[in-house]
Amino acid sequence: MAAALALALTLASGAAPLMVAVDAQEPVLRGALALALVDDGVVVVPDAAGAAVVLRVLADGAGLQLASIGASERAATVAAGTPALVELEATQRALALVHATPPRTVDAPAAIFLDVDDRAPSSTGSGGRLAELLAAALLDALVPLAEPMRAAERLCVVATEGELTISWGTTSARCDGRQMGLARAGLSPSSAVGDALRLRDAAAPARPWRSGGALASLTEPGGAATSTPSGPPAAPPAAPPADALASVAPPTAAPPAEAPPTGAPPTAALPTAAPPTAAPPTAAPPPSTATGTAAAAVAAEVAAEAATPSLDVRVGALGRLLAVDPFLDAQLVWPLSRELGLGPAAWLALNGAAAPVPLPELWLAGGAGGAWQVAPDVTITAALVAGAAAHGWRYAGSDAGIAFDALVAAPVAISWRPGPLGASLALTPGALTRSRDHLIQGEPVWQRSAVFLGISAGLTWDIPATGGRVENSGASLRGEGDG
Repeated sequence: MAAALALALTLASGAAPLMVAVDAQEPVLRGALALALVDDGVVVVPDAAGAAVVLRVLADGAGLQLASIGASERAATVAAGTPALVELEATQRALALVHATPPRTVDAPAAIFLDVDDRAPSSTGSGGRLAELLAAALLDALVPLAEPMRAAERLCVVATEGELTISWGTTSARCDGRQMGLARAGLSPSSAVGDALRLRDAAAPARPWRSGGALASLTEPGGAATSTPSGPPAAPPAAPPADALASVAPPTAAPPAEAPPTGAPPTAALPTAAPPTAAPPTAAPPPSTATGTAAAAVAAEVAAEAATPSLDVRVGALGRLLAVDPFLDAQLVWPLSRELGLGPAAWLALNGAAAPVPLPELWLAGGAGGAWQVAPDVTITAALVAGAAAHGWRYAGSDAGIAFDALVAAPVAISWRPGPLGASLALTPGALTRSRDHLIQGEPVWQRSAVFLGISAGLTWDIPATGGRVENSGASLRGEGDG
């Protein structure tokens, strides 16, 4: 009875994920707690109104005060000490408090999974907590976070010392959508999140969480431009432009010197208008257009890069006129053209018989093929290959040998790929240059026609491509070994 009750509770928790809002003033701590809760299977929502449990963290001179508020309340204290140890203890106590608090009844929102791979070797201090800072910025932008099983989309961020490369996935399995590069120097987490949401909105309709007022400007037509230094709302950019206004301030002392480059011949007209306010709006559109063009160029460059190669290994049956043999084949397709899905292909097959005469056959061919995604996790792969077939036999010491033929084959496969590994089903028609017969004392003991048809099923693997700007495999969680 106890085991049945535990199983029922487990199934119920799997069907209804816990939704928690994290309220902490420090962005790094808020992001760290949010990511820890996501790894624990919790959906982290941006505000308390949509949360079943609210986790609040208050800092004072004695350490941290934790409180979880749901249908009832729980509290805990973390003593002051080394920041890393305080954060670790706070994370453990927060997880325990959240799961010990009876939740309120709320509706589950649509969420995203944040996949961050920071490859900058010199990322230390708060700058090295890129995943935590981006998680906090997403929550500030009213975007819920969840693990891949609970999420509806995936946001991938591959970071180097000089650049952030952002891409989207229409599912939480992998990032296979639009991509964009951002200069890392001087880029705030809120600006990166704003550009990422604008990139997603350029190809996808608004999501339920976009109804918040903080992101209303992103849904406007003017928000589709992707400028690297600008932030998502109108308010955040007001602070960074303070430096820009400081750099523009000197021209107010000498407006005539700046008047000829702006294209206004009457030099007296500039002092009569408001110089600091009139000049920046006329100069602002060209930089945004330039940065938008640069972002489009980066996206086009990334789209032209090589796609991920896929390897299929299958077992099945090889049918030829008069007989059917066991069949093992492997197929590699590498669509170098992402838009067309075409590229080189290789095919290897093993088959044969053990009785009455050991007759192994090895076929190897190469050619061209392609892979096309027909559904979110379903891909069709086809290839046309030509090569050689080696046919061996051994009946006695004086009756053994190997013969070669040419072959042509056209393997066609349909695969289901929810992640880097999936399942594949293939149909392989083809032909050899000649048929084969083996006789013992004039009686045929092994006969095979030149035409064949193979049916096989097995596994498919998306091989991580190295050296690309963005890696779209869905295997890694925030850069834990994904290629």
